[in-house]
Amino acid sequence: MFGPSVAHLRKFATSASIRRQRLVQKEAEERRKASRPNRPISKFLKEIFQYSEESATNVSTKN
Repeated sequence: MFGPSVAHLRKFATSASIRRQRLVQKEAEERRKASRPNRPISKFLKEIFQYSEESATNVSTKN
């Protein structure tokens, strides 16, 4: 029987290194997000969020 081809092994090693790299990047991003305090929301955005929450509440109570 034949063993795995060199191209297959190279592709497997490359995809594994890409997965590792993405995992490291994701963990680094999560650490940055955790260490960063929440940004203050502008008054305009607060009003939009408040309005959307109220409208969502009104829709759910009507049904």
